[in-house]
Amino acid sequence: MTLPEPIILLTAKTQEEHATERLHHWLNLETKTAFIGGGVFWLPIGLISGLMIWMAIAFTPYLILRLVQGKWYKTLALYVAAVLGPLLAAQFVSPQHPMWSFVLMFGPLVMFYLFTWILKLVLADHLKELEGARLVNLDTRAKTIGG
Repeated sequence: MTLPEPIILLTAKTQEEHATERLHHWLNLETKTAFIGGGVFWLPIGLISGLMIWMAIAFTPYLILRLVQGKWYKTLALYVAAVLGPLLAAQFVSPQHPMWSFVLMFGPLVMFYLFTWILKLVLADHLKELEGARLVNLDTRAKTIGG
């Protein structure tokens, strides 16, 4: 039994929804890389931090692309302010105390992983709301077609 064409169209996803789902999928995988930091107890900290930095840099273009495709412009602005802003500020500030040097070096990395973790939770809620609205709309539409 095939669904009537109007119901098939109701279940179709927009490009923004698809981009949001893909980003959520990759954020579920990407946030697991934060646990690589636990390897500090067994591996040199330079190796672990270098790997985490490389992975954050590699993921950033994809994150930006999916945020633009999903039309999450405010979230993109927040990303720039929270992650890229401190990274750029660290290039122009020369701290006198070693602690500030450490904070300026690893602060953007911590903000990146914190941002992606929070974004993963926000996107999960958003996708649940979209799916719920789609099911209600589909149920309403099926009742009008069948009744």
